Amino acid sequence: MKFRKTLYTWLTTRYRLILRNEENFEETRNLPVTPSAIIFFIGTGLLVAMFSGLFLGKLLFDRHSGMGDKDGKHLEALQRMDNTIDSLLTEINRREVFLADLRKVIGGDVNYLRKEADELKPNKDTTNKAAAKRYDTINIDYLSSVDKKFRQEFEGRQVRSTVGGGASGMAVTFDERMFFSPVRGIVTEKYRSSDKHYGVDVVAKKDEPIKAIAGGTVILSSWTDDTGYVIAIQHQGDIISVYKHCSVLMKKVGNFVEPGEIIALIGNSGKYTTGPHLHFELWYKGNPLDPEKHVVF
Repeated sequence: MKFRKTLYTWLTTRYRLILRNEENFEETRNLPVTPSAIIFFIGTGLLVAMFSGLFLGKLLFDRHSGMGDKDGKHLEALQRMDNTIDSLLTEINRREVFLADLRKVIGGDVNYLRKEADELKPNKDTTNKAAAKRYDTINIDYLSSVDKKFRQEFEGRQVRSTVGGGASGMAVTFDERMFFSPVRGIVTEKYRSSDKHYGVDVVAKKDEPIKAIAGGTVILSSWTDDTGYVIAIQHQGDIISVYKHCSVLMKKVGNFVEPGEIIALIGNSGKYTTGPHLHFELWYKGNPLDPEKHVVF
């Protein structure tokens, strides 16, 4: 009881705070104070500072975490971005598989650069052209014995396709199917599967237009060290036509071309070439065909 009385007396004891001028000791202000009032003002100031800090901290946290987004716009944008990234990754994986399969068809390692093909500079080897070995065809030595046997059986029989079957819808053999001529010229190198020469070389004037043998979609338009400017077209019925050693490519990947439409110009690009000519290949489901059986050059 005595302690409470002493504490109460100390808290309520009135003091006077006098402020004087330091030079002449003139009294400038006289304020009555008590310890309880001092404690009250100090406590109030601390509480105000504490709640202000908490409020500012919560405001900053909500702004950076998106919790303050009442309409959910930020979260919705993040969700759309996440979905877009997943779609891009899926598309990239699909394209990598497609390009890997395409490299098996056209042969060689293709430099898939972001630049357009007409911006790429050719790397010609002008020395010893006469002794240069032809490497403008696909190498299938990696195939298993079963695949090689299948290819041998394939080359010994007719392949049927419903492409171009006409109004009757009847299947037409490849021996009966004819395409537009990509270029008029002289065939200097014929198709020889035994020598792994899976196309024909057609000599023509430099910058002679090269035409699409049929309608389709461009699936390759790029540059390779061995065969220079190369363009390939996917036609209906799992048919692919490949045009190598071009000087200029007129179409880009994804373009649709009509039958007989100009797609490139005859050239002499690539390391393994001995003069202006077109190396033309015709593929069906990953298997090479003799172009002279289906095209008149």
